Amino acid sequence: MDLVYIFLILGSLFYGARIFLDFNQTVVEINERIDGSERQADRLAELMEGESRQKLEAKDRVATLKQPISELKERATSLKADLETEREQETRIQLALTKNRVRNARSKRAHVIA
Repeated sequence: MDLVYIFLILGSLFYGARIFLDFNQTVVEINERIDGSERQADRLAELMEGESRQKLEAKDRVATLKQPISELKERATSLKADLETEREQETRIQLALTKNRVRNARSKRAHVIA
């Protein structure tokens, strides 16, 4: 019976040691995962900072370009109005030229008939 107790004690010690080693191995693996996650979090934080800087630079560039764009839009509107005025003037000139040609043609016919 003593021999059975000795085997039970030795078996318990063996399984206790095995549990302890498994626990330590698990702790090491978890710590490695934690370290990897922390490194990845640091890399992502750096990436995020870089992206934030780029975003601010882009906002600054957009802000500086908005003024010239609005000026160009105003200029385009003004030029369109000028173009329309010029087209109207060209139309009036064409009409006047046509009237003069018709009058000249009528007066030539009147001289030819008379």
